[in-house]
Amino acid sequence: MKIIYDQNPPINMRNLLMKIGYHEHYDYKMKRSSFVSPLSSGYYPRFHIYTKDKHDGSIELDLHLDQKKASYKGTKAHMGESDSSNVLEEGARIQRWLDYARIQRR
Repeated sequence: MKIIYDQNPPINMRNLLMKIGYHEHYDYKMKRSSFVSPLSSGYYPRFHIYTKDKHDGSIELDLHLDQKKASYKGTKAHMGESDSSNVLEEGARIQRWLDYARIQRR
């Protein structure tokens, strides 16, 4: 699920995601940071967000649910969901926080 925030007004996305229960995760293999929020006491299942700065100044959040770790050696594929009801509900929750942040910054 993709969520777009147009940066008007600008916010610190890292701080907002951490405020709503995500923590930063650095993948040394991909050399990229992302944000995760586990749904249980283990590492999986977890909500997982990649952020991307777009050319128009907006930020794209790519949200999905990782069900488990990759099961094949040498692959990055895993049991992930990007359009399940759980992901849609979490996306709506994040959107409400983005809307709230927008109102507070004006």
